[in-house]
Amino acid sequence: MPRLSQSFKYDKSYFEELVKKGLKYITIISFPILVCGFVLSGNLMIIFFGHDYISSVLALKILLCGILFMFLMNFSNMVLVSMDKQKIMLYIAIVGLVLNVLLNLILIPHKGFVGAAIATLIGECSVFTLLSVYLYEYQKINIFRILIKPLVAMSASILMLHTIISIPSIYLEVVVWNVVYIILLIIFKTFDKREIETVFSLIKFKKKIKSDSSMAMHNSPPSDKKKCDSLQH
Repeated sequence: MPRLSQSFKYDKSYFEELVKKGLKYITIISFPILVCGFVLSGNLMIIFFGHDYISSVLALKILLCGILFMFLMNFSNMVLVSMDKQKIMLYIAIVGLVLNVLLNLILIPHKGFVGAAIATLIGECSVFTLLSVYLYEYQKINIFRILIKPLVAMSASILMLHTIISIPSIYLEVVVWNVVYIILLIIFKTFDKREIETVFSLIKFKKKIKSDSSMAMHNSPPSDKKKCDSLQH
């Protein structure tokens, strides 16, 4: 947040870069949560709540569809705050609240908790759309364009698993989907060269820390090793 606020005042191009990268990473992370939660929703419901709540799976799936909108909406609110546009954020939130209440009044009598889930999803989608339109009109940040590559990667990986690859285990299917999803993101050049170099440098730095700590443990006296073990535990 401080970096966004500072860059908005002094460097608009850097501000735009930060916002686009934030939106991209949130989108990339949201899709696996959405897909994995959608596929495993029945199993998760049984594990945490038992077979008595299996009828709630549909409502859970509907709410999971709103995860992407919720994450992007929260980040967009942070962007508006950094732009000192709290009033706009408040107006959009009021519109979303009124719409949510009206939809609940209409849908709950007919659909029950599923109607409440649908109302929540529509409300989140509407707020996200209004935030996206405002950011585009005011700052020329096209959120929908940022969504394209992760969305295509997600859709293509799901299509591949259901038409080309046959996996008997649902848990193995989730793992394979995530691997295919990441590979497609790389193929579609979702990450630029600098981002890939940053990831590899972080991996190398982490390995260096582990090797240095293991060498320090090996070379330290026995009393120091005991102290290090006690600190780790």
